[in-house]
Amino acid sequence: MWWILLALMGGGQGDAPDSATTAATTVAEAADEAMAAAQLAALPEVRQHEVRCATIASAVMYDVGRGVSKRSYGLTPAKAETLAGRLAGAIMAETGASDTEVRAMYKQDFEAFTYALLGDGQDQKTAERTVAAAIDDCQPLYASIDVSSGGDGVVTGLAQVSAITMPDTPQCYAILTHISVGIPAFKDEAKEFAAMKARLAALHRKQAGAATDADLAAAVAAFDGAAFDALPEEEAEPKLAQCFGLAAE
Repeated sequence: MWWILLALMGGGQGDAPDSATTAATTVAEAADEAMAAAQLAALPEVRQHEVRCATIASAVMYDVGRGVSKRSYGLTPAKAETLAGRLAGAIMAETGASDTEVRAMYKQDFEAFTYALLGDGQDQKTAERTVAAAIDDCQPLYASIDVSSGGDGVVTGLAQVSAITMPDTPQCYAILTHISVGIPAFKDEAKEFAAMKARLAALHRKQAGAATDADLAAAVAAFDGAAFDALPEEEAEPKLAQCFGLAAE
């Protein structure tokens, strides 16, 4: 699979755009990639693992479809699509992400996996062993995909959708504002929280497509700090993980 990843990452050759267009496109793409990376990092570890398995399944089917490999590992195009679709639904239900944002997370994971295979001078043998180990790790999930009903299919091995409502970006801004109250401004922790809040504000403007600082102020005003402090640990920790993930550099 590793060689086809190079082709997928390389893309095609087209007419060369002018420098201004190239620069603007590069900046926009970098912002999109940063947002996708933050959203991917904010997912629970089990979801990140499932995303990696969906990424690999799609790559396997791409290889088979192009005739560069005959090894399907028990997968079919329908199974790969079912896994990606059911997983996307779970992520959207848990995080409020859009279908476009989930697709961007998949792309981000694909690029991270590709770099892990091909970056830093990785040789072919090592890359092939890495792929084989990753596929073995995903086999229990692949085995749970059922498309026999003729409908949309199910994936019984996916983690259950969390009943915890995860905070969106303005709510995370409010949470970080709340937990940073009382930290002296000269402390490194205060500077770190200020930087994270600035990244959340930039992310929200990117998501909303406009300068929406009023949304952040409204979220802070509406935030119930006492209720948040009273949350049980098993509910508070995923919320904090979501927020720290979104605010990551």
